[in-house]
Amino acid sequence: KGQLWVDKYAPKSFMNLLSDEKTNRNVLAWLKEWDAVVFGAPVGKIAPPKAFANPDFPERTDGPEQKILILYGPPGVGKTTLAHILARQAGYMPAEINASDQRSAQGLKFRLEALMENKASFTNGRPNCVILDEIDGLPGSEGAGAVDVLVKLIKEASGMG
Repeated sequence: KGQLWVDKYAPKSFMNLLSDEKTNRNVLAWLKEWDAVVFGAPVGKIAPPKAFANPDFPERTDGPEQKILILYGPPGVGKTTLAHILARQAGYMPAEINASDQRSAQGLKFRLEALMENKASFTNGRPNCVILDEIDGLPGSEGAGAVDVLVKLIKEASGMG
């Protein structure tokens, strides 16, 4: 009672997702490539079927070659829902930042760094999976600054910066 319709009927698990199955499996497989790095365990038990395997991205022990995943598409297709459900499925605690809520690129950088570096933010032993939503929400030059912040953080985290 008192629950919004969109929340009441929102998908709660992988099996409830109505989005493209190939996309769902590829995103989950990408997340599971982080298992060795994040959990200190071999790449997860959930592997994409051979039909979904991508020969351009062989199995690695240092996380996926592509360190960031961008989901894009028109509003309302379920990108954020997909990210939250698959993060939980892969063993993470979804930590969402809505970029349009940030006042500046510097504010966004502060929030991202706090979520990426704060090991105390593990909940029930689950590491954060940072979901950055509405990156196009920062206006004008701040939007460009936000992209610069992201690129710099990714390079630093990858040892390239």
